[in-house]
Amino acid sequence: MSWPASIALFAVPLLLVLATIVSQRSAVPAALAVEIADRFSGAPVGGAEIASGGETVVTDPAGLATIASGDSPLRVEIRADGYEGVVAEVNPAGATRWPVALRPASLTGTLRDEQTNAPIASARVAALGTDGKGPETTSGADGTYRLDGVPADARLVVEASDFGAVEQPLGQQTRLDMALKRSVVTGLVRDATGAPIEGARVSVVDGSATTLTGPDGTYRLLGA
Repeated sequence: MSWPASIALFAVPLLLVLATIVSQRSAVPAALAVEIADRFSGAPVGGAEIASGGETVVTDPAGLATIASGDSPLRVEIRADGYEGVVAEVNPAGATRWPVALRPASLTGTLRDEQTNAPIASARVAALGTDGKGPETTSGADGTYRLDGVPADARLVVEASDFGAVEQPLGQQTRLDMALKRSVVTGLVRDATGAPIEGARVSVVDGSATTLTGPDGTYRLLGA
């Protein structure tokens, strides 16, 4: 056998082996490391679900997870308890990592009486966006509340019997405890003989609140 023929016989299997290696390497799917953090605090978000390509993975305590990627755009959905969900089309384009910052969308807190420190139950609590819409709830017997789905740039509105209404911008707060000041005055109006006076007008000096006495002469002035 001539040298050229021997070289040709040796080269063919070698080329086949190289082709197999290249094929195996190209068959390995590309991976994209997703890094999820809290937009406000920068803390990692563990337990977030990432759905892509029919598969769902969950981030570890460090906020990390890996999804398969490729050359074509990828539709990704991210969900995490207490955060606003994200739906995005990602074009990896050779990238190996994708940092994502989730906006917190839950608010918790406790309402208490400023004077007695007693919890305020059954208060209306709402987180309203610029359009005046948002989630609302009532405080529990222990004065606690929780709101989910809080919109961006929301303000907290609290309405409680004997305490009136209070509003406060939320900013980046995810917990807001409030001590409310009573804004109600009660009393009894009588004439010189001690008999109750019905229908007497009772007002705050500046006129910001007014009411009328009842048949028994009592009144309840809210917003005083």
